[in-house]
Order: sequence, then C-alpha cells, then structure tokens
Amino acid sequence: CINAALFFIPLHSKFRWRKLIGLSMLLLCFLFGIIMHRNNSASSKKSWYGHYLTTDAIMMLIIQSAPEHTPKTIKCYAEVVSVKTKKGNHSTQGKILVYFPNSSSAKNLKYGDSVFVVNKLQKISPPKNPGDFNYERYLKRRNIYHQAFLKPVDFVVKKLHHKPLYAYIIDLKNGIIKTTDL
Repeated sequence: CINAALFFIPLHSKFRWRKLIGLSMLLLCFLFGIIMHRNNSASSKKSWYGHYLTTDAIMMLIIQSAPEHTPKTIKCYAEVVSVKTKKGNHSTQGKILVYFPNSSSAKNLKYGDSVFVVNKLQKISPPKNPGDFNYERYLKRRNIYHQAFLKPVDFVVKKLHHKPLYAYIIDLKNGIIKTTDL
C-alpha cells in the first residue's frame, strides 16, 4: 500500500521515503515467506494423517518412490491416502518413510502399489551427537514426520492394475541397469 501510494509522489520527495520503502518491502517479503511456509506445511492441514493416528489405526499407503533394496530391508517413501480408525475412515494426505523387511511379499513392491499397514509409525529421532547430520530436520523440510519399520505380518500389498507413467520410467531404468550389469 505504501509503495503504491509513493508512486504518485513527485520524484524529488520520493528519496525522503527510501528508508520507509526499504523497510516496508522487507516486511512484505518476510510476511510472504511466513504465509508460504504455513501453506506448504503438511502437518498444519486438517487432512494430515497425524491427526487421526491411534494404536489400532490401519493406513492405506501408495508407494511414491522406487523401492531401494538393501540386504535386510526395502526402503521407500509412501503417501498416506487414508486412515481407518474406530471412528471411521478418514481421507488423509502426508508422506512417510517406510522400511519393509526383505521378504517374499515385499520383494516385488513397485511405484504406485497400494499397501495396507497396521500403525507402527515412529517419530524420526534427532541426532544423538552434536554436529551430526540432522536427518530429522532434513525429512521435516520434505514434509516427512514419521517412519515405519514393518514386519511381514504388519502389511498387505495390493498390486496396481494400471501403471502411471512414472512407473514405466522406473521399470525402464531398472531394465537398463540389469542389462548393463555384468
């Protein structure tokens, strides 16, 4: 408002107001940043899955990344689509980090698959030593607040019948890697 009003003031008197203009622009940018942060934070939304978590909750997840296979676990990011509690079924949003056991039921996980999971979510722990990489803060900036370490009895995989384009791209990448590995 102040900047728009100063547009109509003659040029020689505008320089008297330059400190006020600079301060008002700084304040405007600061407030814009706060508003953007509030709008992009998943935990501040009403439909965030964390508002509906109970010990007996069953969550429906959709795998949102290519699963990373390690000798003991399979790591992937998942979107929490719905949470079923005693009070009913709630449509939700939000991402979590999931570690599946390297078992036969989880070996064929692919991008876009639906997984039904018993609530085994844990908050991501902060670093134990000062100066260590803060993985908790890193994931919070990506709007990921929980992780789950699952056992074979904690989840059921439902294969996706239609594949999104990104799933084809991941399959192509994995095929190229398999053929180039000697």
